[in-house]
Amino acid sequence: MYAVAMTDTMNRADAPQRATWNHEAVFSDWDAFTSELNDLEKLAPKLREFEGRLTESAATLREWLRVSDNVSNRLGRALTYATMASSVDSTDSTAKAMDGKAMSVFSALAGATGFAEPELIAALTRESGLIETWIAEAPTLGEYEPYFRALIAKAPYRLSGEVETVLGNLSSALAAAPQTLNELASSDLRFPDACDSTGARHRVTQGTFGTHYSQEDRELRRTTWESFGDTYRAFQNTFAAGYLGVIKRSVFEAKTRGYDSVLHERLEPTGLPTQTFHLLIETFVENLPVWHRYWDVKRRLLGIDTMRPWDRWAPIAKNGPAVPYETAVEWIGTALSPMGDEYVDTLRRGALDERWVDWAPNTGKRQGAFSVAAYPNTYPFIMMTYTDTIGSMSTLAHELGHSMHHYLTAQNQPAVYNGLAGVWRSSSIAETASNFHQAMTRTWLRREKGADEALMLAVIDEAMTNYHRYCFIMPTLARFELEVTRRAEAGEPLNAPILNEIMAGYFAEGYGESLVDDPQRSGITWAQFQHLYRPFYTFQYAIGISAASIAADRIYGDGSAPPDTGAVNRFVEMLKSGYRFPAIETFGIAGIDMTSKAPMESMFGRLASLVEQLEAMV
Repeated sequence: MYAVAMTDTMNRADAPQRATWNHEAVFSDWDAFTSELNDLEKLAPKLREFEGRLTESAATLREWLRVSDNVSNRLGRALTYATMASSVDSTDSTAKAMDGKAMSVFSALAGATGFAEPELIAALTRESGLIETWIAEAPTLGEYEPYFRALIAKAPYRLSGEVETVLGNLSSALAAAPQTLNELASSDLRFPDACDSTGARHRVTQGTFGTHYSQEDRELRRTTWESFGDTYRAFQNTFAAGYLGVIKRSVFEAKTRGYDSVLHERLEPTGLPTQTFHLLIETFVENLPVWHRYWDVKRRLLGIDTMRPWDRWAPIAKNGPAVPYETAVEWIGTALSPMGDEYVDTLRRGALDERWVDWAPNTGKRQGAFSVAAYPNTYPFIMMTYTDTIGSMSTLAHELGHSMHHYLTAQNQPAVYNGLAGVWRSSSIAETASNFHQAMTRTWLRREKGADEALMLAVIDEAMTNYHRYCFIMPTLARFELEVTRRAEAGEPLNAPILNEIMAGYFAEGYGESLVDDPQRSGITWAQFQHLYRPFYTFQYAIGISAASIAADRIYGDGSAPPDTGAVNRFVEMLKSGYRFPAIETFGIAGIDMTSKAPMESMFGRLASLVEQLEAMV
């Protein structure tokens, strides 16, 4: 059986096939990929032939939707191939070049189709009852009714066809800043080695720094923290220039389209009210004392005098159990057995036989983890680094949640409700699907393996690590984003030192008196999270955890109530709906009310319960 020590890395060429994504199932080679891109590029003139004709008849509209859905699916397939190839090995110059070419074709096709939505919006807002007329003339247009109604809802923020075309053509150029920062972080940064307490040296890379943070050796944690932070600080002006370019672009787009703010511009198209964001931040700030308690109890459990930032990831569970990849798949699948055989069989087949997951810990792999959307004849692939830990198992569960959402959406919805093209695409819905898997897995482990004290301590430790990332770091980054965009919208000065000061200030609040900060290195945290290149993505993890926890409690029963027999069907229907409806309505399909503060308060209540369990141990 293939295994790798947690701190080891390998060359991409040495990764065993079963630990890599099934690229051959998408395209046989780069020649086949290039041929498809060339064919797609040639479709631009054909797409433009529909301009000015979309509403001449229901039949013409139906043909346009058929053609555009097909192009969207084919383009999604090509982008998936290029994205995965360039992400699993950032040293692959061919993959990077092809990724750039794919983005150029995407930009060209976006420009060629930029007329469509403005043309439809003009017709829909000019003539009432048009949707009903179209469906009466072409009944198959019925599945697009939510799409048409979404266009009406978004009409106040759409521009003329000419302007939309220009913005579509500019999309590739406007994406240059995030691409440059990704390249710098993944390929060009070189981190000094970290040293453990014995003097042994350890390589620090984007793929290993998180593993070093989670080691028992405190000196290894400290030197990794300093290596990582100081390297980013050395490039802080470059990262600031790129990030502020993203912010300026967002401010420009929000103002151009008539939104009240960048926050409004990011959430309105998803159907999630801005009030939900503010309710979460308010609840987070109110619960900062819970985090202060956690830093204190963790200090005592670790047996150290002073808690420092690099101790946040330190394991409470000593010598945590090894969880090989195959074992993780088995546990996750068993935990999800209430979802039904079809759901679980699909997940296991994808994670093992069909090789959805690229989990090899190779040098050059992009930091973090992600799952790509599924398209006809394309799997919902996952990129991650698996290191045989409970934490890696949790990440795998999270990403498989995304992939099952992507899979079920692609199986049940046309392109306008799928992936990046989803008309009501919302990260809060996406993060509900992923965090649901983690909640189900933790519940199953607690109930079925509760007698294993070492495993249970590791599970609590993993849960707190997860909460730390998504319910502490991410809301802190969200507060940072809100302040940065506020200043940008007001025309106030922003540069690297100012960004560092804002970031360090919010971390200081979060640490309270229980953790002694390292403000210079904490302040550069904003540069280390590529999530910020998608404004106001970060807070939606906590929204997802809130909704996912409620769903898991209903399915398993939370102790105060028996399992809800209808909860599985409602949740699966939510997943199948993709991005067909506004986020708030999509939550409603699963019977989850995210218009109130209650789910967020419940989530932080669960966090407080875990802290209480740890306090009882000391």
